Amino acid sequence: MRDDAYLNAAGGPIVQGHALVEALESVQIAGAGLDVLEFEPKASEKLRSAQRCACSAC
Repeated sequence: MRDDAYLNAAGGPIVQGHALVEALESVQIAGAGLDVLEFEPKASEKLRSAQRCACSAC
């Protein structure tokens, strides 16, 4: 996997949504694909609307 992409397929709150949004907005990572969220079933509005973020759980 590339250094500038992130994929979370783990269960539970492994990824902090706000930190992921900040990393996407500042282009520290190129994109993210998520199938699990920090707080399910709700995702923050910023995470749901983040560009370069594919979220099957949103």
